[in-house]
Amino acid sequence: MKKIIGFIMIFFLVFLVGCKDEEVLSSEQQLALDIQIIDDYLEANNIDAQVHESEIRYVVETEGTGESPTESSRVIAKYEGRFLDGQVFDKNSIGVNFGLDNLIQAWKEMIPEMKEGGKITIYCPSGLGYGRIGSGSQGIPGNAILVFDIELVSLVRSDSEQLAIDLAIIDEYLAENNIDAEVHSSGIRFVTITEGTGQSPTLSSLLNVDYTGKLLNGEVFDANDAAELRLNNLIDAWKTMLPTMQEGGKIVFYSPSKYCYGNTGFADIAPNTNLIFEVELNSIR
Repeated sequence: MKKIIGFIMIFFLVFLVGCKDEEVLSSEQQLALDIQIIDDYLEANNIDAQVHESEIRYVVETEGTGESPTESSRVIAKYEGRFLDGQVFDKNSIGVNFGLDNLIQAWKEMIPEMKEGGKITIYCPSGLGYGRIGSGSQGIPGNAILVFDIELVSLVRSDSEQLAIDLAIIDEYLAENNIDAEVHSSGIRFVTITEGTGQSPTLSSLLNVDYTGKLLNGEVFDANDAAELRLNNLIDAWKTMLPTMQEGGKIVFYSPSKYCYGNTGFADIAPNTNLIFEVELNSIR
């Protein structure tokens, strides 16, 4: 009797698995289903979208004016990812450095269609997103249709190309604000507020400084008085400019992103951000 019950249970499980397999759609069937759902959504929300050859539906929010990336480019992008019901599953409003060849197919298809400064919204069939498996780390279920708002901030360029761009931006800022700055051999622009009379630091020095860090738009992102800092633990802009100072001195320097947080950024500082530092060197230990 137990053997009979065992065979019945096995048969029942095989039957369930067989039924489940029959319900799994082919890639073509899933794509057709996803497109129908997307088109119904667009129609219900009066969204006039274009159709890419990949079957992705998209809306151009802003035409860019810069260069277009290739599928192998690295780019800096801001984005929001959400489901059709509006639930956001991922977002970055600062800007992230991405290699396009490491991203989902939808991004590989659509970002090369953009230009720097451009913004689009794409409606992504599941097969061009995370497919049948989904992404557990992001809470994306299998066969999920996704919507992405993408802003292509810029391509990631070589250090020398980005430095030239940054210096042009800094020089324009200085001219607009009537600031007469000197030029360090590194390319950093600086203004001496007070000449110091004491010693100059080395990279191993422990410094006591008052400082303020700002973006070019004037926003302060960091400030401290009497901060104790080891120079060789700091960003290259400080390692470059602080040894030119003497105790009691105060300078303002305008640093290209290369000497700050580069093309990856840090915390709330976006990639390729030029920074201003006001630094007073109180003492050296």
